[in-house]
Amino acid sequence: MGKLISVFIGCLFGIFTGLAPGVHLNTFIPLFFLLEPNFVPGFAVGTIVSDSFFNFIPTIFLGVPEESSAMALLPGHRLALKGKGLKAFKASVIGGVSASLIVLILLPATSILTGFYDDIQALIPFFVISLVLLLSFSSEKKFKSFLAVLVSGLIGVIALDQFSSSHAFLCMFSGFFAVSAVFFMIKNRTKLPKQEEAGKTDIGFRPVLFGGLGGLFAGVLPGVTSSVVGVATKKFCGIRRALDKMVVIGGTNTVYAFVSVLAIFLIGRPRSGAAIAVRNYYSQNFFHLTGLVLLALGLSAFLALSLGPRFAAVFSKYSKLNYLAVGLVLVIVSWFAGLRGILLLFVCSLLGIGCVFSRVRRSCCMGSILIPLLLYYF
Repeated sequence: MGKLISVFIGCLFGIFTGLAPGVHLNTFIPLFFLLEPNFVPGFAVGTIVSDSFFNFIPTIFLGVPEESSAMALLPGHRLALKGKGLKAFKASVIGGVSASLIVLILLPATSILTGFYDDIQALIPFFVISLVLLLSFSSEKKFKSFLAVLVSGLIGVIALDQFSSSHAFLCMFSGFFAVSAVFFMIKNRTKLPKQEEAGKTDIGFRPVLFGGLGGLFAGVLPGVTSSVVGVATKKFCGIRRALDKMVVIGGTNTVYAFVSVLAIFLIGRPRSGAAIAVRNYYSQNFFHLTGLVLLALGLSAFLALSLGPRFAAVFSKYSKLNYLAVGLVLVIVSWFAGLRGILLLFVCSLLGIGCVFSRVRRSCCMGSILIPLLLYYF
């Protein structure tokens, strides 16, 4: 009963962390270490799973992403501008649940991957190089795209040297995607239309499978985040439909969230801040932890599908929330990163705005993760 309560409270806390615009879950990790030790594992698992669902709401309806949901900004916000934001959110939740169930069923078989772990790691640099080249040269504006990847990569190298990763991502992604998006919404006086009911959502198996596999690889491979995998699935897997992209990103996001914790058993090391908290207070076996994940998935999905549309209605109804969101981001950035963080936010915002004016896809700003990751391996 105690485990159920801890998971449920964690799911409620995950709603808060997910809805906080631009704020990464890692910001709240120190809180975990202040809790009763027996309470931490269930609370941590509930929080990360719930956060993985609810962080799509500010991404879709305000254009303010976390690092993990950044790739959902363009298809999700585009759907919201067509009045289909609730469909986008529902697709991300269904994708998260479906992909998670597939991965959990296949997890025992993935144990064979641990024997090839070092070999797989050796291939990561080539994977990242392929992504950099694809981001740069798959559009009509090849030189400008390549320049955007390199500039954002340089910014990423400097930012990750000066700040913790969570604070660097907060500043960079808020600038590249959130502030730049709000700038154009204000400039063009764009308001979200009334959002249609989600209704029946047509979900194919292929996007679910890609989302699950993407989250699995991101959850166990060092340096590879869910956003990096999001870039890969969009580029390599031929997913075209916006709703399918939301399924893929939702699946990757949720699977990454819990696999980064299960990695304690899968590869013998934690892959996230929440996983470190779990490892410090956890003495049970792999199947017990998997049970906590299943419980968190069920509770979080129920909360997301029942409460999500209500939160989305508030976020989409009042256009002034865009100003409030940017104001909140400024306060949070200055609180955690100080004046240097504000400067980084400003520079990244200029690059995001410059990409739009130059007709370069802002996904090129993902070079801020890819280039530092490439340098890490070389």
